Amino acid sequence: MSLFDLIKPDPMRKTAHTLYSMAGEQARLPFFYTDWKVDDTFDGRFDLLVLHVHLLIRRANKEARPAPRLAQHLFDVMLKDLDQGLRLSGVGDIGIGHRVKKMSHAYYGRATAYDAALDTGDATALQQALHRNVYRADASDDVVLPVFAAYVMANWDMLSALPFADLAAERFTFLMPDREV
Repeated sequence: MSLFDLIKPDPMRKTAHTLYSMAGEQARLPFFYTDWKVDDTFDGRFDLLVLHVHLLIRRANKEARPAPRLAQHLFDVMLKDLDQGLRLSGVGDIGIGHRVKKMSHAYYGRATAYDAALDTGDATALQQALHRNVYRADASDDVVLPVFAAYVMANWDMLSALPFADLAAERFTFLMPDREV
């Protein structure tokens, strides 16, 4: 928080916290871990969180001001939460900065892969990105990847059609994963 925020708080910061919570709740749906076999580990949860947060950041960045400010606040909230999570898990202060930096680089790598697939509507490229990132290139169910990619694309289509005012007012919900796999 900056000194300026004490004088005139930025409402986008509060919105970013709420949107981050929404993304976190969606990423923690048990379905991803039970039915779609995402590893229920720090890495698996990180990848699902990054995926959902990135959809929101991507949506905000498609607008003019003040939307990119919301996107930056959302990214900052995510990094701060990851920092706090590492601290709570017992990682020492010396290792925190290095790990958070590594996670921010991981975010950008994933975001680049997801954006390339979503920009072109390439379901195969999105499946490959999900396989590489969410499943760590381990053997994953070939039936799940197309459905997972369709889930991501459907959420992106919903968010991209959503007016920014509705996003900023948190008037939306993520679509649910397809249970018919």
